[in-house]
Amino acid sequence: MKNNNLKKAAILIIDEKNESLSQMLEAFLKKILPSHVVYSAGIEASKIINPFCLQVMLESGIDIGEQYPKSIDLFMSFAESFDFVILFNNVQPNIPNANHYISIENSFNETPEKMLTARQLRDEVKKIAESFIDQYLMRIAD
Repeated sequence: MKNNNLKKAAILIIDEKNESLSQMLEAFLKKILPSHVVYSAGIEASKIINPFCLQVMLESGIDIGEQYPKSIDLFMSFAESFDFVILFNNVQPNIPNANHYISIENSFNETPEKMLTARQLRDEVKKIAESFIDQYLMRIAD
């Protein structure tokens, strides 16, 4: 996965509560694509990020402790500026004029309640990040 020549993209990731899936995908994309603009949000924001997700991301060398759950409402005033809106598990926000919508079905529960499940979720989300770059960002390169 080579990303040196990718056009800078603005990416918004949305799930139900912005407490695990979207937070981890945001972190992976920010690490892999540091020059891109990446945000995550929930249809409604949880109060905290899932503690298991915080810990398993640290195990991967990524600290998401400074991130916090955000509501999609925060992004509505400039939603049209996103090149990609990634939607987890059939969330249906009304985001006008985004360039590309990508729906991702995830077999894991939104809120892992065990460390093993959180590790599996983290690994799946990392694959989703890599796949997103290969399948979508590479198409808009050059």
